[in-house]
Amino acid sequence: MRLLRLYASSSGPPLAIVIAVVLASGCAGADAILVDSECNQTDSTVTCCLKMNPGQYERCGVTPPPQSAERINAAVPKLPTRAEKERWRKDICTPAYERCIDAGGGSIEGRVWDETQCKACFEACMRYGSWPKEANDKPCPGA
Repeated sequence: MRLLRLYASSSGPPLAIVIAVVLASGCAGADAILVDSECNQTDSTVTCCLKMNPGQYERCGVTPPPQSAERINAAVPKLPTRAEKERWRKDICTPAYERCIDAGGGSIEGRVWDETQCKACFEACMRYGSWPKEANDKPCPGA
């Protein structure tokens, strides 16, 4: 900044051009202007670079600090087990099956012998995770 003050007082190019050239050259990025803390005499070169370029460790010639395993694993959601998926689907499909029976779907024949339309809809629900509008080209009551 001292250089800019000296340069602005001389009869050189306008200050706006000098600032644009300095920013374009990468000597001071836009981040440097937004950062409150400025480098001081107690800062190492790396510390000063990180103040001017927060989080850009490679740019400052250092490796980033290692992340803890807990922090990495916290960002990755745990996949449900097969048993959990089965339980969730039963929790969704069983009440709909009961509504289907109450709506009279238990008396509608399914696609195979000894199957009702409600059972066909229940099996489709268990397969896809939601109560279908139809199964075997027939509507699923209780939706």
